[in-house]
Amino acid sequence: MTKYYTVFQIYIYIVGEKVIGRQGKRKDQQMSATQTATIWLHDYANKFAEKQPDKTRLHLPPCLTKASLYEMYKDDMEEHAEQTISLSHFYWMWRNCVSYVSIPANSRLSKCNICTQIKTKMVETKDQNARMELKRTREQHLLKQSLERRKYYKHAHKARQHPDKYMSMIIDGMDQSKTEIPHFLYLSSLTAGMWKLRTHLVGALVHGVGLYGFFDWYQYAHSSNLTIHVILSILLMTKDSLPDVLYLQMDNCARENKNRYGDTVCIKNK
Repeated sequence: MTKYYTVFQIYIYIVGEKVIGRQGKRKDQQMSATQTATIWLHDYANKFAEKQPDKTRLHLPPCLTKASLYEMYKDDMEEHAEQTISLSHFYWMWRNCVSYVSIPANSRLSKCNICTQIKTKMVETKDQNARMELKRTREQHLLKQSLERRKYYKHAHKARQHPDKYMSMIIDGMDQSKTEIPHFLYLSSLTAGMWKLRTHLVGALVHGVGLYGFFDWYQYAHSSNLTIHVILSILLMTKDSLPDVLYLQMDNCARENKNRYGDTVCIKNK
């Protein structure tokens, strides 16, 4: 008995102790799989999630669910012959190790129409072929979003590093309901029905230069004229240090932005 115990201790000293978990797997293997899953989710969020302007959080697109992310993680791991963790452990890992990543039920920002449509169809359909096609559509859509976001960050970085060569400008209008005057922190039955002055705000961020705001009270039509006015006003205010290249980022609104008038102004001033 003593001899066996001595041999066993020597074996442990040379090889190292192997702790078996509840599922019959070595504990070091489980820890390695958890770390791999954590890195996978972190990288996925950095690629596809939206950074919040005032918080260190990442919001994933609304067309995703935790279960669908787990399926993507499993497929990716199996494709590379990597060990996977269970669904419940994936949820635990997300909650405790990657808590800064979330899929918000109610986003402060407007949701993507395509993402919402895909998620609705995924819930409604039970046909496996249709679901596979929706998954492919979702992957292509998210990849396109990711590439556009990377290009925008690249342009912003170039403008901050080389302001003598590049200018990066992003323009967007604010949600109308948040700029009505007077604006109350807490609504009551009295203030909810009160007449409010409708106020419109167009914000423009010039990376490395400053933040600009343009207010109106709907006395002007919100067409391409307003967008062109904002662009030319900013260029006029920064006329003493204008570079040769202007990167312009605007939302996909044909009425205000992406139409022949906006394109003509950009081409004429090229």
